Amino acid sequence: MKKLLAMLLALSILFGLCACGGGAAGGDDEMSADGKMIVKIGMPNGATVVDLENNDLTKWVEEECNVELRFEVYDEKEAATQVNAAIAARQKLPDILYGINLPQATLERYGREGYYVDMAPYLYNEDGSEKTEGPGATFWGRLNNTDGHNIVEVSAAQKGNIVRQVTDLTTGAIYTIPVVETSLIDRMDSQAWINVQWLDKLSLEKPTNSEELYQVLKAFKENDCNGNGDKNDEIPLFGSRVAGFGADCVAWLINLFVYYDESHNWLIDENGQLAPSYLSDDYRKAMIYINKLYEEELLTSLAWSASLTEMKSITTPSDGVPVCGIFTGHLTMHVRTDAIDIVKQYEPLQTWGVAIRNEETVSTGGVINGEISQAKQDKCFEILMKLWSWEGSMRQRYGVPGIHWKEADEGAKSDLGLDAEYNLFNPISGQHTYQWHKIGCAFNNMAEMETAQAAEAGTQDEWYNLRQSMHAESYRLFAESEKNNNPAKVCPVLVYTEDERENATHYLTNIGDRYRQAGMEFMMGVKDASNQSVWDAYVKQVEDLGHAEHKALAQKAYDRQ
Repeated sequence: MKKLLAMLLALSILFGLCACGGGAAGGDDEMSADGKMIVKIGMPNGATVVDLENNDLTKWVEEECNVELRFEVYDEKEAATQVNAAIAARQKLPDILYGINLPQATLERYGREGYYVDMAPYLYNEDGSEKTEGPGATFWGRLNNTDGHNIVEVSAAQKGNIVRQVTDLTTGAIYTIPVVETSLIDRMDSQAWINVQWLDKLSLEKPTNSEELYQVLKAFKENDCNGNGDKNDEIPLFGSRVAGFGADCVAWLINLFVYYDESHNWLIDENGQLAPSYLSDDYRKAMIYINKLYEEELLTSLAWSASLTEMKSITTPSDGVPVCGIFTGHLTMHVRTDAIDIVKQYEPLQTWGVAIRNEETVSTGGVINGEISQAKQDKCFEILMKLWSWEGSMRQRYGVPGIHWKEADEGAKSDLGLDAEYNLFNPISGQHTYQWHKIGCAFNNMAEMETAQAAEAGTQDEWYNLRQSMHAESYRLFAESEKNNNPAKVCPVLVYTEDERENATHYLTNIGDRYRQAGMEFMMGVKDASNQSVWDAYVKQVEDLGHAEHKALAQKAYDRQ
């Protein structure tokens, strides 16, 4: 890996010398009346941000970096399109693009043309080693667990995954300092909650295998568990494939049988060879089982379509009468925060199958305009590193130290019972007057309801305390399942070279569409997965779409990584 990085860095420096995107030798930097460099930041708008110019985060960056910040605001949903349109029209971009999620392919295309700065020389020495001095050292300090603030250590594999996703594999260039989330709670793919009051009423125990789950769901359907006199309003199992944040109960069910992640499904055998889970016998068993639940109305059809708003109205009805036996999702997102009496009836359900921890979330964070002077590029990188630092990351997420949070006292425990790293004084405010709303360049190995967080006594409400305790138990059970049940080798996110990317995308799209569509047909009974000829026809369809070629590309990327 080090040899590869050294080679790519050399290419990056060469390309950087040849880049035509401009301004590096220019001297037209605008200065404020008091002699500070003016830096313009472009970012998506945010309805909750009252004032960017006089924001607490703005004032902190200005003071720390001795600059004056000005802002150009883009439409929140169309920001990437607006930036690309500005480049096409040869309009001048802001000095920094912040929190605009530009696809890696787009970054590479325009970066090679000189529109974006290659930041690899700020991060690596000429021999390919990591910078240990200067602003770039901040980047590696966080990833190498040496800055004193990583309560959850970043493994070598995680670090490689993060860096690889923002590196142009052809040239070695790095055009963005990313936003990285390694939050443990938020990376749990599915969180299942079961109504223990219903279990007690029926003298049942929490299920520990798929047959027991079936019997519990059947009992939930056949009895008036919520006691409202209506035996038909109970929903035994509920979630949503489209509501996000761990709400996909269908994926949860599949993972009771086999590792399944809809975005990347490669497993690795003992010989280091990749195989997709969606062609396995265990996946087929999952399809048959889910269809059984669906046909017997133990799994609602709403699991394929319910929106975030609809989920809240179903998991926590306004009349205070629960209707869900089991639901999946994040308590912050999928229940009403004023429905404490309903939420108290639920406890986390141990998963006996695969406990999926999503890959670290890596997205475009800070991008520097390649058509500004070298001096301004250097200052922009300094700003990005200030935002990437521990304090910068915390300020972007939680607000002002001493007002909204403080570093935890020695020996303090977090809400998950682990060593605490910080204490919150206040719940997260909906009025982000102290930050920029969009986290555009940060490394957070913690998050709200995370391992490192503790609440200052008496500062949080009943809902916060209930939610924290439920998530703490959920994570404990998740970690136990992850340790005992997960396959030894799950393939990391694969990163392709420019030459490979078009073919990989083609296969991913066509094959992905086929196995997702077939999965829906199997689960809803349109096609019978238990019929061997039907199953064989599905496998052949996948093979005819280029499965062998797709696997060869994926294997090449995996072997390289």
